[in-house]
Amino acid sequence: MDWKKRWQKILFPVDLGYRKIIEEELSRACWDLYRHVAAGICALQAVMIMLFSIKPGGPFFNWRRTGYVLSDTLLLLCTAILLWMGRKKRPGDAALLRMGMVYSGVFCVWACVITSLDQLGGNGIAVFSYVLLCVAALALLRPLMAMAFFGGSLVVLNLTLAFLPGGMENLFSNLINSVCIVLLALYISITTYRGKVLDCYSRIVIRRQYDEIIAMNAQLSEIASTDQLTGLGNRRGMEEILRPAMESAISQGVPVTGMMLDIDHFKEFNDRYGHLEGDRILRELAETLVEATRRENAFAARYGGEEFFFCLEKCGQSRGLEVAQALRVAVERRFEGALTISVGVCTQEPGKALDFRDLVNRADVALYRAKMAGRNRVESFAGEELRQ
Repeated sequence: MDWKKRWQKILFPVDLGYRKIIEEELSRACWDLYRHVAAGICALQAVMIMLFSIKPGGPFFNWRRTGYVLSDTLLLLCTAILLWMGRKKRPGDAALLRMGMVYSGVFCVWACVITSLDQLGGNGIAVFSYVLLCVAALALLRPLMAMAFFGGSLVVLNLTLAFLPGGMENLFSNLINSVCIVLLALYISITTYRGKVLDCYSRIVIRRQYDEIIAMNAQLSEIASTDQLTGLGNRRGMEEILRPAMESAISQGVPVTGMMLDIDHFKEFNDRYGHLEGDRILRELAETLVEATRRENAFAARYGGEEFFFCLEKCGQSRGLEVAQALRVAVERRFEGALTISVGVCTQEPGKALDFRDLVNRADVALYRAKMAGRNRVESFAGEELRQ
């Protein structure tokens, strides 16, 4: 890996294509923290201004006290603007993260000003130290931005302190202390940023992999419950989709009609024309059946071989017989009489105790009657004993 790639990994440890979505995720996670910290800063600055106001001589007693009051007032104003602008953004907007970064820069400038005023009173660089460390730990700064803010604060502070009374005498100690603080702040900031980016990236990858697995499982389930030749449901699809739907309809008192269809003399057709031609006929038949029941609330499945099962919700016996007859006629017309079907019909009327398997078996019994009666016809179940 060349130096450019190494440098890029320091700045952003994952693929740059993820930057937008990662920053949106981080913005959503960080804004609550920013909001609470900003509210605390507002309260603290208001208290500081009030304390300066009640001191003897008032807030503008001398230019140093005036500097404190003006600095605190400006920080309070900037913090209030941050909170006000944040309320106008939607959660997860990456602009919230950028606003927090800009505010961190303002906070570092404020620390430099306050530290310079403290130096005039004989104090050290305590404010600069804890502000930079707090910004490094709490704010989410891009590495280059952290280098610019902390490095810029280091340069501005030490140049300012050098021109203040006693600045040259304390230059070495101030420089050493501030450099150590900035290096520590940079380490904390970059480590925090990289850790949060990597953690967010891992969550995104895991979530995408989970979604892909769910989609793949749904696709596999659909494949497993679909007959690959005709595109209709298969026996498994009947069990997984049709059985719950039918039992729900029955429990609500809705009539349900089942139809078992079989191609007449299909074995002889296969023996004469071959299985490839037989497969073509099955596909065309499936298309014809689906087209004929397009306006009905129907579920179609290939039951096995040349047998098909249809189930219609909200369909009583008389309507079921009409639909079955329409199917038979549609097939006969499609194949110009060269191919016909026999249909067995069974209806679950409200108030009758009948489960899914009984409906299928009774439709099969009715189909057997149609076959025995000469084929190319529709028969309904009329209470015969079920065939075992």
